Amino acid sequence: MIYHTQDYTFQKKNDLHSFSTKFGIKNTYYFSVLLDICSILIFILFGYLSELNYFYFIGCTLGFLIHLVKYIRNWPEFNDLELKPEFFRWNSSFSLIISSLAIVSIL
Repeated sequence: MIYHTQDYTFQKKNDLHSFSTKFGIKNTYYFSVLLDICSILIFILFGYLSELNYFYFIGCTLGFLIHLVKYIRNWPEFNDLELKPEFFRWNSSFSLIISSLAIVSIL
């Protein structure tokens, strides 16, 4: 959802229907934060139900901190969101960390 906000003016100009054109960039950002919080909670629930060890939960904690830093550093001003290139690197590092520690936890 966040990625397509970069094309907001194009979508608005061409009357394309997207979440950000309907609800605005700032509300899209808030909703994306909510979805990321839900995903972390689901990761934690999965680890608990699968009885994974503490390495997995360290990965979840690091993942939460990565998302927190990512959102704080890219918080939108008014209804304008300009993503820094680091935003995309934070997402990549989140995936690598949580999947690596999940594998270590299973082994």
